[in-house]
Amino acid sequence: MEIFNETIGICILNYHASNHVKELLKSLEKLKNYKTKVVIVDNSNDQIEFEKLSSIISKYENVKLIKSPKNLGYYKGNLIGLKYLNNLGIKYSFIVNPDIRVKDWDLIIYNLLNKFIKISKEYELFSIGPYVNNAADPSSPLLRINSLMEIIYNVLYPISYLIVRLIMKKKSKKEGFVFAVEGSFFLCDIKKYISIEQLFENVFLYREEKFFGEISKRNNWKNYYYPKVSVQHLHKPRNLKDLKNNSFYKKSTKEFYKKFYPDRKLLISIILYTYEYRIFIKKMIIKILAFFRK
Repeated sequence: MEIFNETIGICILNYHASNHVKELLKSLEKLKNYKTKVVIVDNSNDQIEFEKLSSIISKYENVKLIKSPKNLGYYKGNLIGLKYLNNLGIKYSFIVNPDIRVKDWDLIIYNLLNKFIKISKEYELFSIGPYVNNAADPSSPLLRINSLMEIIYNVLYPISYLIVRLIMKKKSKKEGFVFAVEGSFFLCDIKKYISIEQLFENVFLYREEKFFGEISKRNNWKNYYYPKVSVQHLHKPRNLKDLKNNSFYKKSTKEFYKKFYPDRKLLISIILYTYEYRIFIKKMIIKILAFFRK
């Protein structure tokens, strides 16, 4: 097994998930062949949660806990951790959701890191991701859906969802360059991640992968999907309570088109309007399913 002698970063963004963080750190105890520096960014804005994390990490010498000033969302929260790792001179880092489960870290790192380094000799690589066994939504890789297709997707929901799910299931078996990999677990170039900070200035949550994919395309960076290794994501399907927070999704969508397609103002309005229709249909489906489960 070819071993990478430099330290590899592992960035975990926590939001009231200290129990998941505990299990994730336990799995890392089995790692034998690689030097890692783990940074946990606590996005909870809760002193009790921070104290729980402090207690959990107390026995680990290679784990750093950072308390964010407030809940900064996905990109900016991870950015704190990656800037810390960058200051230590670390080049590559995994971004890991707390509810990810990894059976064999050595196998995952060996495959993804060596593939990353090999591809980077020919291409500017932003990220590489494994097959994500996701309990809620279609797994990696993510498709590039343009503005017109997004409108069609919203209007034809849930039929469109089923079609996209089938397409993604088929593509999930094929290794290669993709628009974007799933954001719950991937390996990235730290400096590239930091360099795009300004584009996420007004993005709090949702659609980060769409941003990563479009940014990569415009910078001639690549994203690679490697399904020969996999991780499990315990993410639960969204419920009615989650859908009440769809304002974040709308804001991220609006910001995406504002940044990359500023001349499509009418399309933005149509996308947001049809998105509201999709959410309405989704709420109805959830209520109907809940009724029959009683």
